[in-house]
Amino acid sequence: MKLPIGQLIKVSVDEREPPLLAIVTDNFNNDAYELTWSAEGRMVSTITSHDQLVDKFSHGYYKLVLE
Repeated sequence: MKLPIGQLIKVSVDEREPPLLAIVTDNFNNDAYELTWSAEGRMVSTITSHDQLVDKFSHGYYKLVLE
């Protein structure tokens, strides 16, 4: 799986809360990705490994937002 910079991802953290909308802001040679989203009025970023992304997509926590 290769995600381009700018790809939107719907992130479900808690079933009781609405999903977050994250964007891929950096790609580290396809080994890790930086995801950024807005939370409580500030920007939050996290670096996630390729394996972690695959796991979260396969379990339905992350979903691609297609235009």
